[in-house]
Amino acid sequence: MDLILEFLLDLLLEGSVGAISEKRVPLPIRIVAAIILAVAYVGLIVFITYTAISDGSWYLLLVSLVLLVMGGFFTWRCVRQIQAGR
Repeated sequence: MDLILEFLLDLLLEGSVGAISEKRVPLPIRIVAAIILAVAYVGLIVFITYTAISDGSWYLLLVSLVLLVMGGFFTWRCVRQIQAGR
């Protein structure tokens, strides 16, 4: 069961990353792929934060904060790059 879940998530996330960066893919499909990737990323951060609060682990809370900042920086950089291309 774990192998099937790992395969499906790998396929979904790798496919989303590939579709977002590919210019030949239609824009609506790229937007859906970006939303799938963002939901997965936010879900991971929420899961790590919930686990950190439940266990009282400051290290996990710090990891979730670092992931949140990195995601925000990546999003900001991508938006700036798209705006510069217009």
